[in-house]
Amino acid sequence: MTWVWTATGEPLQCQNAVMSILPAVPADLRWIAIVPIKGGPLAKSRLGSPACVSEGGRRAATREALARAFAKDTVAALVAAEPVAEVLVVTSCDQVARDLRTPGVRIVAEDAGEGTDPDEAAVAADPLNRAIRQADRLASRSFPHHGVVVVTADLPTLDPEALRRLLSEAAAHRRAVLPDAEGTGTAMLMATPEATVPTPGGGRAPLIPRFGVDSRAAHEALGHVVLDAPRSLRRDIDTLADLQEAVMLGLGPHSTRVLASCLPPEVLGAPR
Repeated sequence: MTWVWTATGEPLQCQNAVMSILPAVPADLRWIAIVPIKGGPLAKSRLGSPACVSEGGRRAATREALARAFAKDTVAALVAAEPVAEVLVVTSCDQVARDLRTPGVRIVAEDAGEGTDPDEAAVAADPLNRAIRQADRLASRSFPHHGVVVVTADLPTLDPEALRRLLSEAAAHRRAVLPDAEGTGTAMLMATPEATVPTPGGGRAPLIPRFGVDSRAAHEALGHVVLDAPRSLRRDIDTLADLQEAVMLGLGPHSTRVLASCLPPEVLGAPR
């Protein structure tokens, strides 16, 4: 038995013979990256107090500044990745929009209205998943023959070449999920243009995002193939321990500058 999806995005199982009439996904598939970003002073609340450290005259870094730096590094790596044609940043935060309005990035103003996704009540009830579906609808209209990858905005260790290899592997599956570093959440969610059963119009079924608690299991239950990748692609940052590991893996330049402006090396356990 093999997973396929209906035109509305619901998973089904069918005999392998059905799959033979589905078109093959090209090896050089191009991708649209969707990055939902909340932004604002409440971002990254689990990192602790707004002022990380204020010592020896160093300027205190706020959680908001760190979150903005993580997003800048994540988006910059996506833009630099060869298979990514465009990055859609969906946000309601004006500061995030100003930070990330760069070549290769399209800012999508988040629609916070209730009931904006009548086809999927569970998605519409959650702001993050609703924002993802909003950007996905835009991607489907503008780039019907591209794959779509949803990327969390707190992956400042993301490496463009490692991402290229991951997306090449993901192109072999109609739907895939990359778990986060803990293995229970989701770092990336992927769908190729043929992620649906054949229909007269063809094209890709909508994404079925289930970001939240235990999202890896939720996505796997919907038929997403679980992929593996280096921790640099999976190290999202919610806690100080996560940040310490990210420093060891190698942060992007924006996050490095923010931390260097306020944190002595021994705070994060980084080598001197």
